[in-house]
Amino acid sequence: MNENRRCDGMKKLSEFAKRDIQDLFTCGVTLPSGETKTINWAGRYDDVDFLARLYNLEELPSYDHRYRTAEGDIRCHTNFRDWEDDWVFSDDRFQLKSGEDDFFLRFLCEVFHPAVTQHSVEDEDQPEYYYFRQISEVLRSEGYELYETKRLANKPVFDWRLAGGPTAVIEKQTEAIKEYFTSDHLCQQIEIMQKSVESNPTEAIGKAKELVESCCRTILERYGQAVNENAEVPELMKETVKVLGPAFVPDSVNDQRVDDAMAVIVGNLSQVVTRLAFLRNKMGTGHGRSDSFSGLQPRHARLTVGAASTLCWFLWETYEVAVEKESG
Repeated sequence: MNENRRCDGMKKLSEFAKRDIQDLFTCGVTLPSGETKTINWAGRYDDVDFLARLYNLEELPSYDHRYRTAEGDIRCHTNFRDWEDDWVFSDDRFQLKSGEDDFFLRFLCEVFHPAVTQHSVEDEDQPEYYYFRQISEVLRSEGYELYETKRLANKPVFDWRLAGGPTAVIEKQTEAIKEYFTSDHLCQQIEIMQKSVESNPTEAIGKAKELVESCCRTILERYGQAVNENAEVPELMKETVKVLGPAFVPDSVNDQRVDDAMAVIVGNLSQVVTRLAFLRNKMGTGHGRSDSFSGLQPRHARLTVGAASTLCWFLWETYEVAVEKESG
């Protein structure tokens, strides 16, 4: 089970939210051009084949006496088109209208799966882009969100979770950190780190270490400090603390003990990153590990990425304070 959910059996989604989402598939979305477009919830599939990705149709009953199971029933009526296009939302066999939230949310994740959807939800020229964003707005208002777990053919695969889950703060921090750096490569690495926390924890941990290295190198270079290209995080942190240390606490706090305490806190955060990166190297999926080997988990990645994000955020804000002091 997805550890971010922890809400089996919950029914938080209101009937109004479900109705609004159903209306999108019935009435469509308005594009910036003013044109209204609709997408079929089954995407590239017919209704039966799409639902077979989520349900065992052979185990569900037929509502038509001529057929033994749901599959024959549905295929007949959809082929003859005597059902409305949004029939699935009110068919109680699929529990979208009155069932637990998991049924409805898994259905939506499948609608936007790369194998199903006609176009990527990242393509701003296509209606799927606007469907995904409008549905996401409705879900957020109900306390849920769809989030990327991995990519197939460079398109996102989604799962659902409670909004404001364990990675929400991390995601906000990493998005904000990207604004500080002008390097497209570094911003891309931050994005990979953020998206790998759940799907590839070892990669996320490695990227977190690289983020701290890049942050320190950038600050040191802006201070005109010579940086050893082979320097690791501990050495880079030592030099960064040396140049930023006087700005760690406000000038109004004239106490060496406070300065020392802040230096220790910053050093400990860097230790979290370096130690977990060390474990990642020792427990990673390479080096001939067996198929049964289990490496570090998303909780370890969240700890590492969270520590790296917090550390870089603090270092960069401190750097800006130091620059302001020097220019003032």
